[in-house]
Amino acid sequence: HFEKERHHKIALVCSQEDHCIIELKRRLHKQRMYNSTLSAGFKTNLEREEAFLRRMQRKRAKYESVLEEENYRILEDQSEAMAKLAAMKNRYARIDRMKAALQEVRRSKGKEKQERIAKHVAKQEQLFNEHREALIQARKEKDERVKQHLDSMGKDYTARREHEAKVQAAIEERHEAQKARNAAARQKLVQGLRDKALHIEEQLAAKDERMEQERRLRKIKNENKAMKAARIRKAKLYQRQKIIHKLNDDWARMELIKEFKEAVEEERRNIRRLSKIRNDEWRKNHVVERDITPGAGHYDLKSTLKSDGGTW
Repeated sequence: HFEKERHHKIALVCSQEDHCIIELKRRLHKQRMYNSTLSAGFKTNLEREEAFLRRMQRKRAKYESVLEEENYRILEDQSEAMAKLAAMKNRYARIDRMKAALQEVRRSKGKEKQERIAKHVAKQEQLFNEHREALIQARKEKDERVKQHLDSMGKDYTARREHEAKVQAAIEERHEAQKARNAAARQKLVQGLRDKALHIEEQLAAKDERMEQERRLRKIKNENKAMKAARIRKAKLYQRQKIIHKLNDDWARMELIKEFKEAVEEERRNIRRLSKIRNDEWRKNHVVERDITPGAGHYDLKSTLKSDGGTW
């Protein structure tokens, strides 16, 4: 029996050998396909990750280049600003030095000019004094020579003295006329100055009056502005009070409506309570016919095992 069974199993194994080989090949092919699919998916994911990494590296490089460029520009702008600031400070210092030097030059030139003026004034005074002394000396010498000449001639010069007296009188007359003309011109000038002073006073008075009028107009305008601002504030305050009163009235009306609703609800509850009491009392005092009729449990049902007659 066992030998027969063994031969049967061997035959069965031999008969299933081709099928097993095909199944094994199919499984191997399926495993290879699965492995290739996994490798392809892994390769695809790896390529995708590599592409993502390359793209990220490109973006990072671009960001770093932009950041470096921006940083370089910021540093350039900062260095340029610092250079401008230093140049401005140097410019201000240079300007201060130039101003100080210019003031020193002006001061030295002023001193030199004052010294030159003082020397020139002293020299002019000396020349004037020398010239005056020379003129006085020349006049004295001339008078002396004239006196000696007259004494030497010994003649009568009465006519000449009369002529000289007439000439002197004419000269004095011309001097008096010139003095009169100068006095008239001076009087005219004084009168013109007085008229000018009066005109200036009139102009100043007119200006003061105009300024006073403008001051009054400004005061009136300011008062009008203040009154207008007060009216606007009063109107705004009135509008605010009006809104407040309206809100208070609305609130009071809402509270009154709420009280009305509460009172109505209370009255309705009271009415329902009284109605329920009345209904309960009426139900208690009045027996309803449907309440005294027998129900399903009040009937005595006969047994259904009996075949004669009905159940009622």
